[in-house]
Amino acid sequence: MNGRTRVETSGGRSFREDAVVRKRLAAAVLVSVCAASLLAVSFGADRAWGFTLLAQDDLAVGCPSLLDAGTPLTLTEDVPQEEKGSGTASQESGPPPAGVYAVESPFSVEFPKLLVRDAVHVLTSPLRWDESDWLIFGGVAAGVAALSLADRPVNDERLRLQNGSARDVSEEIRKFGGVYSFGALGLFYAGGEVFHDPTAKAVFVDGAAATLVTSAIITPSLKFIVGRARPRADKGAYHFDFFSVNNSSFPSGETGQAFTVASVVASHYDDLAVKIASYGIAGLVGMSRMYEDAHWLSDAAAGAAIGTAVGVAIVRFNEKRRANPDKKTDWFVAPFFARGSGGLALTLVR
Repeated sequence: MNGRTRVETSGGRSFREDAVVRKRLAAAVLVSVCAASLLAVSFGADRAWGFTLLAQDDLAVGCPSLLDAGTPLTLTEDVPQEEKGSGTASQESGPPPAGVYAVESPFSVEFPKLLVRDAVHVLTSPLRWDESDWLIFGGVAAGVAALSLADRPVNDERLRLQNGSARDVSEEIRKFGGVYSFGALGLFYAGGEVFHDPTAKAVFVDGAAATLVTSAIITPSLKFIVGRARPRADKGAYHFDFFSVNNSSFPSGETGQAFTVASVVASHYDDLAVKIASYGIAGLVGMSRMYEDAHWLSDAAAGAAIGTAVGVAIVRFNEKRRANPDKKTDWFVAPFFARGSGGLALTLVR
């Protein structure tokens, strides 16, 4: 042994070898997310200045029809006058043709207004729901409740499949519901700038707004209200401590974030390969959270439903607004005072 001790894992490999494997797996996953994002950008790049989005029935829960039937909408981007070439004065200085609209810049003063407007639209959508919307909501809620009956069996099967290599892969996959999802949105914006693809830029803008609503507002609020114990707490699948910060299993936040980004990407691209890749990666995030004993099956299902509904609704809401650029949104802040209290009131004017 030459005075050295070789430390081995249960599989007969050294810890150093395991570390190398984990690094390679991490690199492979990172390359995959970059490739998937760039693939989507590439699909849009060859259609820049001509990506047509035909009106269709609204599929988002609580979001009414946002487009006039039969009206083609084309994404475009602002181009300096000197780059437009020759043309009539009205073409150079007038508004874009009907059905063509520009994507907001994240560095403009309109971007924070967009974030607030989108959040208000989604959070107040139940006030505008009709009977069919409530039926859809009830059906989704009933489906999540039905899946909760399988929470314990699925968790038991997860315990049987545990092994070190799978845990390493799972730890990397879950990042698609976190830092990797933010990186993917950044890649879309960078790709939009490089390839002059306004559709890719719209993915970033809509994805940022949807992320704010799903991951910063809806999911944390539900976690606090429901207070469901995680599987690793060994309190059972139906232990709830309402209005608690200690138990935060329902819904799965990272699954919700992954499906939020996936639904935004899939809503902007008609290519089946992009939709499969987007939702496929998001589904793996939900599986990884269950595998890590962090969530029940119904937690992941609820996160997927929330993320998808928010992402699709925001994309279609913004498409309507971009198709009607003359309809502006403004806000103003004013102080208010009451007996023993006071603060600032934010008013959104649309």
